[in-house]
Amino acid sequence: MKLKELLTEIFGETPQIDDTFGFDGLTLYGRDNLSQYKERILQCDEFSECTELNFMNMPMILSNDDTPLKAESYKLVEGQKFKGVCYLLSLALTPEVFNPDTIHTPVKDGACITPLVYNPETFKPLRKIVLEYNPERAQDGIIDGDYELKMEMKSLLDKVLDNPYDYQVKGERGVIVRGVFERNEVVKEVTPTRYLTGAKSFVKEEETPGIAYYLEAIPIKEGEVEMKLKTKLIPPHLKKLYIETFGEKNIQVTEEEINKFLQDNSND
Repeated sequence: MKLKELLTEIFGETPQIDDTFGFDGLTLYGRDNLSQYKERILQCDEFSECTELNFMNMPMILSNDDTPLKAESYKLVEGQKFKGVCYLLSLALTPEVFNPDTIHTPVKDGACITPLVYNPETFKPLRKIVLEYNPERAQDGIIDGDYELKMEMKSLLDKVLDNPYDYQVKGERGVIVRGVFERNEVVKEVTPTRYLTGAKSFVKEEETPGIAYYLEAIPIKEGEVEMKLKTKLIPPHLKKLYIETFGEKNIQVTEEEINKFLQDNSND
């Protein structure tokens, strides 16, 4: 089974609109929503080589050696596999997209209903009903051929209006996977295995910036604060000095200390 087939089965062919997470409600987010489908996810082709599947509740976790790992989002492509240890934050179907070259192609009985579009000036929502017919039918020797053709078109229009779903142009949905993965493999010609956690990259190490982590206190209500993990980029030429100054995995550094470090060494 493909992951897209599983999500389509879970959400249904005509899911209810709910933009809580920005994807029309077509999202399984967090441990509570994902854990009930764990076995079925592992049976999908994309996770068939996953050796350990864990679920995240927040976009950031700490590894066994206390290294912060941030969940990334990936648009699923054909042949993609997530291997090894996987930390899954969410699975989502994307909004429906349409090919502009085929939105007027008849779906059934020579007719179709186009997707909903909006007038860019008035924002008025619009759909079009396309009825395909052969104008030569009126000259086929039928008595009062024009009338017969009009009656056929009226009958077809009635069928379309009575069963609109059967005639709607269908779009395509993709799959968005968010999480931290030990290894993500995309099967393509001349495309080697890609590592998605930042452990390996095609960019030279000396050219990549460093990441400084720090905690910020966010007031919730009087007397209560929430600690939020935040990041700042460290220029590539300052990475080594930053590690020597604060340590490689220190999240107790304050934003003020990081800013002062960047300011004091900005001319180096």
